[in-house]
Amino acid sequence: MGSRLAVIIVADIVGYSGMMARDEAAGIAAVREINDTKLVPICNRHAGEILKRLGDGWILAFGSITMALDCATELQAELAKHPMIKLRIGGHLGEITEDEDEFYGAGINLAARLEAEAPPGGIMISQDLFRQLTGSLAAEFESAGSLELKNIPGPIEGFYWSPKKKVTPEEDKRPVIVVEKIEFGPNDEDTKSAALELRDQLLMNLSKRTGIRVVDALTAMTLNPSYYLRGRLRMAAGQARLNVTLVLSETGEPAFSQNYQGATADIFAFFDQTITQVNADIRNHLNNFDAERVKHVPIEEMGISDLLARVASTGQSGKYQEWMEARKYFDRALELSPDHPMVLGMSSMGEILFARAKFQDIGQETADQLENDVNRALVSMPKSDYLFAVRGMCFLFGKRDIESAKRDCLHALKLNPTYYFGRLILSMVEMAEAKFNDALATLEQADGSATEMSYEPMRQVNLAFCLYCSGDYQGCANALETAIQLQPGFWTLHRFKAIVLRNLGNSDAANASDAVADALPKEPTMFFLKPLLGAEHAVLLEALAPTEGF
Repeated sequence: MGSRLAVIIVADIVGYSGMMARDEAAGIAAVREINDTKLVPICNRHAGEILKRLGDGWILAFGSITMALDCATELQAELAKHPMIKLRIGGHLGEITEDEDEFYGAGINLAARLEAEAPPGGIMISQDLFRQLTGSLAAEFESAGSLELKNIPGPIEGFYWSPKKKVTPEEDKRPVIVVEKIEFGPNDEDTKSAALELRDQLLMNLSKRTGIRVVDALTAMTLNPSYYLRGRLRMAAGQARLNVTLVLSETGEPAFSQNYQGATADIFAFFDQTITQVNADIRNHLNNFDAERVKHVPIEEMGISDLLARVASTGQSGKYQEWMEARKYFDRALELSPDHPMVLGMSSMGEILFARAKFQDIGQETADQLENDVNRALVSMPKSDYLFAVRGMCFLFGKRDIESAKRDCLHALKLNPTYYFGRLILSMVEMAEAKFNDALATLEQADGSATEMSYEPMRQVNLAFCLYCSGDYQGCANALETAIQLQPGFWTLHRFKAIVLRNLGNSDAANASDAVADALPKEPTMFFLKPLLGAEHAVLLEALAPTEGF
């Protein structure tokens, strides 16, 4: 057994299983042609070694960094117009251990995980490999931000390459955030220390997010940032207020600004809560940035991060047809990387939302599959608040296992006490328990805890159900009116409001709401999910069930 340092290249055929299912003979012939006429000659020309040939991929090793990446980019350029075959390529500089005919090493595993993040026709390499690049070769790669990779401890910064003729640089640009120092007052040691700690935590937490690059202002001189992140901390009389502003570098205009405040008796609790909230708010803003960046990229050329950005953007609409559009991005992401934890989580959540928005139950077989998918995702990301909340949805709506659903929601909130989406799911669990006062308290805690306004109509609908079931019809009408102000074009809101107004004895206003509802399509509304309520509310749910559009 011996070991050596090498540039490890892992190449994989995109959509191999589907291609073989459509026409196995043609698929085998195409793969053989690629191997014999492209991969092997190009690899040999760049002094590479084929360590292993897989059914749908190859593991290559090179002694030269330049040769390895020249080989990878030439191979992708040669295949750019191939009618059937697209490759994804991952690269890393690491150690290979050899044992007779077998090859091992964490470097091979990391290269394989990076390959799964590469866009079709593109290349994703590790920071270790990128640091060795110089000149024009380094300029061809851009930061993909921090990546959470399956079975790889801690986030890894990736750098990607894609054929320039396919995607313009402006469309393919990842946002770069330069974090500046936090101004503070009064000018004393305690406030200064708090400002420094907040800034360090901002850098650390934002750097964990995929798809962006976050850097210290002291090291950002040569970058072309998209945003500057600025802050000001004020502390007085046991209270602190932090203002955070995200400024567009091109215009100097604020793209996002928010104040966060709290007690300083436990200064570390203030740090944790504030940084968690800042991270969530900026994440929501940058989701929109990502979606805008890739909106012109054909779906066949999108990588995993691009596809998830499109899902997140499309999913902000409550319109059923737009969610159906988002579904093709789910399907494509699953085709590219069926074991990717966020793909598994988001696709599982999508299945649940589709069913509950249509007022349909989830069958036992589907529920088992969804739970299994989220469990697989949690193996790779055991500290994901999002995945625990999604599994809570699986238990609640798929298995009617309220105890397990509540446990997962509470754990999501333990991981992230200000998690907006986690509180929404917990409120649904508490409604299923008929603990409407608890659900109201949970929803009130979510009020103002995030700027993720795409979820706010869902929060107002949940509030309306809780207030209705508690007999507070006026409060219910107020919540529905707020939801209508946010999303006026959905018939369910107007129908629900008409029912409540009749209970209040306001027939004229009820008739007017019914008339609005009747003029709108009776489609499912993706933020209006059928709650689990007792039999005494069956008539209400029947009146709100969609009757068309699916």
